[in-house]
Amino acid sequence: YSIRSGLRLVERLVQGVLQEKQGNIDTSSSLYSDLVQEGLIALLDAMQHYRESDNSHEQGGFARYAQKEIQHQLDKSVSKNLSNRPMRLPKSVVDIVQKARDVAREMVVTGNMEGQSARPTLEQVADKIHIPT
Repeated sequence: YSIRSGLRLVERLVQGVLQEKQGNIDTSSSLYSDLVQEGLIALLDAMQHYRESDNSHEQGGFARYAQKEIQHQLDKSVSKNLSNRPMRLPKSVVDIVQKARDVAREMVVTGNMEGQSARPTLEQVADKIHIPT
C-alpha cells in the first residue's frame, strides 16, 4: 500500500464527508484542513494496528480496513465540529464575564462613561475591572 494511495483515499473520504454534510467542498476552509489531518492520523493508526494474519477484518485487506477506520474518525470529527452544543467555559472566565456585564450595566445607569456613546466600549469596561486590553 503506497503513501500516495493513502493520501488519495483520505482526500476522497474528506470530500465525500463535506459533500454529504455541507453540500459543497471548500478545500480552502479550515474544516477541510482539519478533516484531512484527522484522516491522515487515522490512516497512520490503521497502518500501526493492522495485522494481515488477523481474520477479524473483512475481505479487502488493508485498503478496506483503512477506509473503515478513516471514515469512522472523520464522522466522529464532523459530528464534534458541526454540533451546536454550547461550549463550557471555566468558572473563572464565567466570573469575569459576569463582572464585566455588571460593570457595563452600572456604567450605563450612572452615566459614568468617557465619550458620548450610550454604551461603554470593551476598553472602558476592561479598564474599569483592571483587565489589560
